[in-house]
This record gives sequence, C-alpha cells and structure tokens, in this order.
Amino acid sequence: MPRMLSPITGGRCTVVAYSKAGAVSVVAGAHRIYNDTGATQTITSVRASVGTAPTGASLIVDINKNGSTIFSTQANRPAISASSNTSGKVTNMNTAAWADGEYLTVDCDQVGSTVPGSDLTVTVTY
Repeated sequence: MPRMLSPITGGRCTVVAYSKAGAVSVVAGAHRIYNDTGATQTITSVRASVGTAPTGASLIVDINKNGSTIFSTQANRPAISASSNTSGKVTNMNTAAWADGEYLTVDCDQVGSTVPGSDLTVTVTY
C-alpha cells in the first residue's frame, strides 16, 4: 500500500489506516507501521473498503505482522465481494497479538478480474 495514514485514537481503540489511491493491483506491502506503544496490543478488527467496487472477482487483502500473515486461515482474510464496497468488519484473525517493536504491512492478494477496484483503504483496529 503506497500510503499510510496516522493512527487515530478514540476511546479505548486506535485505528491504523493504509490507503491506495487509484486502481488497485496485486502487490506485497512494503510500507511498515510499527507498534511503538511500549506494550503488546491486541488487533480487534480489520476492514477493507474501496471507492469503486471490484467486478468479476473479489478483492482480497492480507495483513502481515513481521512478514507473516495474521490470517493463517486464508479464507478469513478481508474480502470485498464483486460489486461491493467493503469487506465488513473482520474479527477472526488467527494472530491478534502485536508486540512492541513489531510491524504490520498490507498485501493486496487478489483484485477484481473485470474491474480491479480502486481507492482502497484498509483499517486495522487495536
């Protein structure tokens, strides 16, 4: 994902957002966001959303912690169904602990086969 937005804190949760303007393509994430809180955090949810819906196939993203997926059950990855704009709130990650000093990246594993989807935002709540 080419752009990271600053964490947003509200109440008892913080949201980290990754965004990609324009058409989405299959890509391994290179932008890292580190947990510098001094404590282990628990990831509570992930959501993917797009401005233009994918068509022909779902758009699927993956969140990696230190290079390994937090969704070892790959069917649980956030997926935006064809003609939809959001994956909805995904809470069934296999790895939720995010220790101090560890980093997250976002991969785009699949895009729509007719229209890939565009203006992607992925939010990670902890």
